[in-house]
Amino acid sequence: MRNHRGGLATNPKPPRAVCAALLCRQRFVVVPMLTRVVSVVNPLGLHVRACARIVQIASRFRSSICLSVKGRRVSARNLVAVMLLTTTMGAAVRIEVDGPDEVQAMRAIAALFHDGLGERG
Repeated sequence: MRNHRGGLATNPKPPRAVCAALLCRQRFVVVPMLTRVVSVVNPLGLHVRACARIVQIASRFRSSICLSVKGRRVSARNLVAVMLLTTTMGAAVRIEVDGPDEVQAMRAIAALFHDGLGERG
């Protein structure tokens, strides 16, 4: 590593991310985000009305809520992004929730999927 004058640095600083990780380990307990895999039981898959319900529920919470399908990850608060997942019946959806009210948010979103996205008769 070179210093600002072009010579070799005698005491190179570690990258900022390494410093932040060390700081976190010393002061805080790192709690992993909640994840859950659910399947789409609605015969129509994720259509506009179902996506709107997901966005409506996700917007009630302060936590960050993401949906992942086939490697594509989107925010559950973005209607267009959720619609572009083009998920059909039987597809596996991974729900990732991280934030202060993550337990309540996970329960609400998982219950919505379990109930057929509000359209089960």
